[in-house]
This record gives sequence, C-alpha cells and structure tokens, in this order.
Amino acid sequence: MKHYTKKIQNFLTLGVILSTSIFIMNSCIDCLQIVSGTVLDKQTMKPAHNVRVSVEDNDYNHYYTDESGNFEIRNITGGFLGCSTVSLIMKKDGYEQLLIEIKNGEYEIIYLIKEN
Repeated sequence: MKHYTKKIQNFLTLGVILSTSIFIMNSCIDCLQIVSGTVLDKQTMKPAHNVRVSVEDNDYNHYYTDESGNFEIRNITGGFLGCSTVSLIMKKDGYEQLLIEIKNGEYEIIYLIKEN
C-alpha cells in the first residue's frame, strides 16, 4: 500500500508542477497589438498623407499614412503581462510632432497642428 501511496503522491506533485508551469507560460505570452487611425490637418480638417507614424522607442520601424490619412500598424509587441497602450509618434514637415497613446484594437482620429 505504501508503494501506491508514493506513486499517487508523485503523480499529484507532477500535476501541480505542470499546472503551475502552464499558468506561468500563459501569463507570460507576448501580446501582439494592432492600432489604426486617421490623421487630419487640424485647421483644414483634410487628411494628412505621408505622415510618418512610428512606435515610440522603435523608430527604425515606421509607417506612413495613405492619401486618406489612414494608417494601421500590426504585430506591435505589447509586453509580457498583457496589452498596454501603444505610444505613437506622428511626424510631418511643417507640422508639430505629436505623441499619442492608443489602446490595442482601437481606432483614433488624430489632428496635426501646423508649425508657426
């Protein structure tokens, strides 16, 4: 009987270890995010095309708005403990640089202000 008790105890210990490992792995999976929006000239309310859109702290990977001022950025890593907001930098010659935050999956309308 002691032999079976030891096997059951080992089996339960293994189950606890596996369950804990699976829980930790699932909570550490990187969150891939998608954000999108439209950039407009604040004064004219017309679409701002060719606006450089980049994720803050990741300037080497940037995107540009299309003719309608639209952009979409996919597969932004969001961290290990869930999806955080995405900080984006908007740049266009003749306009003030803008830093905005967008939540995962959200669409924003962004207004650029002309430089003085």
